[in-house]
Amino acid sequence: PAHVARLLPRMIAGELIGCAGLSEPGVGSDFGGLEMAAVRVDGGWKLNGAKAWITNAAVAGLSVAYAQTDKAQGYRGIACFAIEADRPGFHREKPFELHGGHAIGVGGFRLVDYIAPDEAVLHPPGRAFKAALAGINGARAYVAAMCCGMLQASLETAVRYTRQRRTFGQPVLEHQGVRWKLVDAATDLEAARLLTYRAARLIDEAGDAVLPAAHAKKFATEMAVRRIADCIQAMGANGLRAEYPLARHLACAKIAAYTDGSIEMMNERIGAALPQVFG
Repeated sequence: PAHVARLLPRMIAGELIGCAGLSEPGVGSDFGGLEMAAVRVDGGWKLNGAKAWITNAAVAGLSVAYAQTDKAQGYRGIACFAIEADRPGFHREKPFELHGGHAIGVGGFRLVDYIAPDEAVLHPPGRAFKAALAGINGARAYVAAMCCGMLQASLETAVRYTRQRRTFGQPVLEHQGVRWKLVDAATDLEAARLLTYRAARLIDEAGDAVLPAAHAKKFATEMAVRRIADCIQAMGANGLRAEYPLARHLACAKIAAYTDGSIEMMNERIGAALPQVFG
């Protein structure tokens, strides 16, 4: 509580930016294989290891980071710590240069004999892994929502443009081939929104959102890449111009395909449930 009382007001005021600390240079979707180590010492824990592919890592002053306390325990040995960037042993890595993703400050950090006091333990071993998975469902739902927002903006841009631009004596939007492509995009947007709303509702109700969140994340990210590209195509080469947001949205949609679990991991999650759901 003392830790929270000291840090939370600064975060609410925008003075302290936070980030998650799950992925590592050699560990992504296999969360149970974390290599960052936490060793018990007097009054706290000594942490060593690296994190990578962390949103906000370029500017964050606080990380909610996960580390392994006992490899023999597997995922049960994972604990969660509040890691402060201004404490000794914290080393920020150079941010990654991502096409279309500079604003999210993706990067990482290394901990070298970093001492986290006992009060910095947010979830002890045995509870941290479960807490992380519960948070992942919410993360997958908001990634799906972001994809819906990017496609919405792309459709608005494409429809405005194709209503104004004329070819062969009529607005581009009146050509059936173009119009139907945008119709398909609009229908996929509606479907993605419904999947996202269902996942979000179950999360709010503390229900089982694992599969709904996976379905929403998988469908929204896959369709966003395809349908934003269709919006660009409807605008012709002008869809690539920097004054329009579509190319940036396309790059960000591809980033979303990996954020909080890749599409392949969603397939594995959904696939594991097939016998229970359809058997």
